[in-house]
Amino acid sequence: MTLSRSDFGESFTWGVASAAFQVEGAWNVDGKAPSVWDEAVRRGRVRGGTVALDGIDALHRLDEDLDLIAAMGVGANRFSVSWPRVMGDGRGPWNDAGGAYYDRVIDGCLARGLEPWLTVHHWDLPLALEREGEWSRRGIVEDFAAFAEQLARRFGDRVTNWMVFNEPLSVIGHIAGGIHGRLGPHPMQALASLHHMNLACAEAGRRMREVLGPDARIGTTNVFTLAAPFEGADARLRKAQRALEALLVDAFLDPAAGRGYPFDDSPFLRPMRRYVQPGDLELTRFDYDFMGVQYYGPLPMRSVPLPTLVRRLCLGVAGPWLLFTIVVYVFAFVGGFVQTWGRDYTPTLNHFITAFDMQWGEFGLVWAGTAWNSLFTTLKLAGVAAPL
Repeated sequence: MTLSRSDFGESFTWGVASAAFQVEGAWNVDGKAPSVWDEAVRRGRVRGGTVALDGIDALHRLDEDLDLIAAMGVGANRFSVSWPRVMGDGRGPWNDAGGAYYDRVIDGCLARGLEPWLTVHHWDLPLALEREGEWSRRGIVEDFAAFAEQLARRFGDRVTNWMVFNEPLSVIGHIAGGIHGRLGPHPMQALASLHHMNLACAEAGRRMREVLGPDARIGTTNVFTLAAPFEGADARLRKAQRALEALLVDAFLDPAAGRGYPFDDSPFLRPMRRYVQPGDLELTRFDYDFMGVQYYGPLPMRSVPLPTLVRRLCLGVAGPWLLFTIVVYVFAFVGGFVQTWGRDYTPTLNHFITAFDMQWGEFGLVWAGTAWNSLFTTLKLAGVAAPL
């Protein structure tokens, strides 16, 4: 299939995207405090990590980079704000020198006819908050909401499109595996973090809406990994498929839609009940204007014969916790991607788009990222608003 720009229509917005840690460099400049990724580099958790401390030096080469983006002919630039660059240990006070960089980003985009799309958080948690318990600490809900509110107050006069959190499931995987701290598995910390992220995103959204008003578009972004059983899937495999998708997809969308968590569908999620306090399910609800979709490929599934003892262990008390870590940390981000690269899973994605419209149609759909093998055969079919 050969597609051209005109096939997507005049209202379709093409854009580019980056994350602060990926591009900014200047990791200790102008009062920026360390992030968890700066510390991961120091501890040798990132191969060749010293390069990451410089990135592409976007902080010092901003005008050149924005000129290159504008020359590509796209209409939008999605970027994220480094939490420790503007608020140090995560709670402030506001760092004017760090905030001035993002003023330059936004003003530079507007001067070049690029629509700025601001991602509030793209993984670079202040190291000070990580040492207090990171996302497994319930108090981080208030810390994150206050950070998001500050961004809305300082940049809301020029930014219309906002994404609250980029791929919380990925961070859940980092926590489960212990990338930033003691090596895992840490399934219970990951489950507590999942719930706290949902609370934090909803509270941030409410505070941003109060500051920005009804004209702003506030969304968030998730990586959606669908399970894809091979042909001839039996009822047991379909049940396992539902359990996986309840964890990888529904656990983030259902709470935002006011439906709570799909505990009955997934043994992976049931231990999380202990972290859900009275009134929480109302607090996780937020009427997002759109839901950003990042899709890299499905998670292939095949039945594997297991001895009875092993199968009972997997279904026992400790089994779901261990399986949670394996699924999130390994298969969802390694096995699924490697096994599907270069294969056409367009039908799987089309199925998700249809299901999304049926189950969560109150949220608009915005394309935020993809694996290239699926991009050109799905974007037009999806009818999404803006691939960023």
